[in-house]
Amino acid sequence: MRLGFILGLAALSLSAPALAQHKNAAPQTQEIPREKGRDDVMLIRSGDPEVNAAMDKAQKTLPDFLAAISNPDAFNLTFKFPLGGTEHIWVKGVRRDGNFLTGVLDNVPIQKGWAKGDPVRVPIAEVSDYFFCDADSQPHGHFTTIVFFDREQGKGFTESVLPKLCEERVEVGSNG
Repeated sequence: MRLGFILGLAALSLSAPALAQHKNAAPQTQEIPREKGRDDVMLIRSGDPEVNAAMDKAQKTLPDFLAAISNPDAFNLTFKFPLGGTEHIWVKGVRRDGNFLTGVLDNVPIQKGWAKGDPVRVPIAEVSDYFFCDADSQPHGHFTTIVFFDREQGKGFTESVLPKLCEERVEVGSNG
């Protein structure tokens, strides 16, 4: 069954073709097909234990991300949340507003009525993943991404390429 929640996955700005889009193929279980016509979207089951564990890890380490938001040396901040409750989508231009995070959608949503670049205000408790580069250009987060890429490319693949996401600062409003 393809039911469950939908993950809107951001394109990574890396030179490796395999990293152009996040993808998912379940290991040792049935493969979950991509959303028809969308390379950047993968349907997964809501009970996927690896994805759920990755989202739990993101929530448990969220204080690191929240601290990075106020750190002027941190860069390339982005987070994922369940738009409409099911489509997990990336947000860039991250700012904190009390118990909320604000920014703009960084992907083309599947849901009608939404578009890439639309502003959002998300309760911090709804963050399902995040990413940032620290002052030493070290990557943090992308927990669900690690699950998806490692399923397709092999265990350890993603962690070896995440540092490439910190090779260049992507400024809010840029095409990056």
